[in-house]
Amino acid sequence: MADAGLDIREGGACRDVPEQSALPPRGHLWDAGRPGAAARYRRQAGFTLMEVLVALALLSLMAGVLLQVMTVGLRAQKSSQMSVQALEVAGRVLQEFTRDGGSRLTQGRRVGQEGGFTYQITVDPQFAVPPITPGSPRVTCFLVRVTVSWQERGRTRSVALATMRTVAQKAA
Repeated sequence: MADAGLDIREGGACRDVPEQSALPPRGHLWDAGRPGAAARYRRQAGFTLMEVLVALALLSLMAGVLLQVMTVGLRAQKSSQMSVQALEVAGRVLQEFTRDGGSRLTQGRRVGQEGGFTYQITVDPQFAVPPITPGSPRVTCFLVRVTVSWQERGRTRSVALATMRTVAQKAA
């Protein structure tokens, strides 16, 4: 049987092996009694004040950039939402104005408001086809344009929809 302090190798040679220490490796907290151990412990203990301050500065810089990006994104979302609402208003006004078969289609401008939006309806005749035979109707083609505008961050924004409508009018 091998003794704790002896190393038996092949060939029967024995020699003394120093016993391993029960102490933890050097630089460990328990190593405080040895010379220079305190300096080694301070080097391994954590971050210096300068490192912490640099990390905080970088973190605050990134937080500021992230806040700016989020603010720009929210503004773009609000602007897009207002544009969609304005297009819905323009579509609804255009549909209501041209719904009755053209009885209101006369050249001119009309204005109105819906919610926070102001709209303007412009009707311009594009061309007219004279009656082909006596008693046949006269056909007129109108360009109907609806422009919806609103205020956004001190600027006036607007969207426009246009359509062509044909109206047959009885000859006088």
